[in-house]
Amino acid sequence: MKRIFKVGENVVCPSHGVGIVSAIENRAIGGEVKKFYVINILSTNIKLMLPVECENSSGIRGIVDLKGVKEVFKVLKSSPDGGQKEKNDRWTKRCRRYSDMIKTGSPVSLAEVTRDLLHLSTKKELSFAEKKILENARNMLVKELALASSKSEDEINRQIDRIFFRV
Repeated sequence: MKRIFKVGENVVCPSHGVGIVSAIENRAIGGEVKKFYVINILSTNIKLMLPVECENSSGIRGIVDLKGVKEVFKVLKSSPDGGQKEKNDRWTKRCRRYSDMIKTGSPVSLAEVTRDLLHLSTKKELSFAEKKILENARNMLVKELALASSKSEDEINRQIDRIFFRV
């Protein structure tokens, strides 16, 4: 069943992160009038227009619930999946894999990327590309977790730092 988002509702757009539905507008496209979500992405102030009928294929979804927040922290606290394979992968291959994971917009995938790269950063200096991917994944994850748990982004960042850096 298709879910209709309401104006004022927080949503997650894969590759863009958390946004808010600021309007639902009708637009004429090719002689047909179609309904569009107008979504303002919180971290970049980008304004997206997404056809309501393409909502499922676009991957747009609601914010994770509290059960999902617990699952994300469980993933963050788990051991990295990469193991020896991760060490042997070239950074370009890792970056491609992590970028693909971020594009899904899944909170678990974002947590896995964040976990793996934070863990790797405790072992070696990350490449510039790895640092940017980590920053992107972590920022998207933190914004969503903060909204879902009614905490500040600073508090969520501190929780993540405590997991990896024992601060």
